[in-house]
Amino acid sequence: MIFFDTHYHHKEGVDFAAEIAVFRAEMAANDKLCMITLGGSLTESIVAQKVANSAENVWFCAGVHPHCAAEFLSQGGDFDELENDPKCCAVGEIGLDYFYDFSDEESQKKVFAYFLERALAKNMPAVIHVRDKDDSVKAYEDAYDLLSVFAAKGGRFELHSYAGNIEFLEKFSNLGAYFSVNGMVTFKKADNIRMNLQKMPLDRLLIETDSPYLAPVPHRGKENRPVLVQFVAQKAADELQMSLADFCELTAKNAEKFFNIEIL
Repeated sequence: MIFFDTHYHHKEGVDFAAEIAVFRAEMAANDKLCMITLGGSLTESIVAQKVANSAENVWFCAGVHPHCAAEFLSQGGDFDELENDPKCCAVGEIGLDYFYDFSDEESQKKVFAYFLERALAKNMPAVIHVRDKDDSVKAYEDAYDLLSVFAAKGGRFELHSYAGNIEFLEKFSNLGAYFSVNGMVTFKKADNIRMNLQKMPLDRLLIETDSPYLAPVPHRGKENRPVLVQFVAQKAADELQMSLADFCELTAKNAEKFFNIEIL
C-alpha cells in the first residue's frame, strides 16, 4: 500500500532518513511512504526543498503562511528558484488565518492574492490554509472570494486540514477544490471533521499529518510524524466503509493527479 502524507512540516535537525527507517520497521515490506513537505516562509521553503531532494517519493511546496504575511510584505523574498525546482509540486502553504492574527487581515489577503497569481503564472496548484476565530466565517468568506477568481482563471487548489462547515465545503467543492483530512479525524470530539469527510468528493480527497502537530489517536499529545499517517488513513477508511488498501490507492492516485507527480 501507498501511504501518502500530503502535508507535513519538516523540523530542522530531525533525521529524515531515520523517519523512513521507522516506517520500514513498522509497516509491511511492500508499503510505501510518500510525503510532501511545506514551507511557510522563504527559509522554511528552502529547508523543505533540501528534504525533498534527499529522497525519492518526497516533494515540497514553497510559500508564505498567513502568520508570516506582514513580515513578507516588509522584507520580500525571491521564490523563483524554489518554484522552478522539479521537486516543487505546489505553491503553499498560503491562505488566511484570522484565529491568531499574527499578521493583520489586509496583509494576509495581499500575500494570499500574490501567491495565487504566482500559482497561475507557474501553472501550479495551491495548498490553502484557512482558519477562523470562534464562530466567525470571515476567513472562509474572504478566502472564497479570492479562490473564486483563482478558479475562474483555471487555478487548482486544495484546502488542507479542512475544518470549516458543510456550507463552505460545498461552495469550495463547486470550485473544484481538493480536501485533506488529518489526525483530527481520530479525535473523540471531532464529529464535525467526520461529518465533513462524508461530504468530500472521493476523487478529490487527500490525507495528511500536518506534523509535527495534531498527532492522531493513539499518539495524541505527542509530536506528530509522517509515519503516523497510517492512523489517519485507517480511521478515514473506516468512516467511509472502505478497505484500507482501497482507500490508500484512492488517495495516492488523487495526490498524483492534483500535484502532477508520479510515485516511483
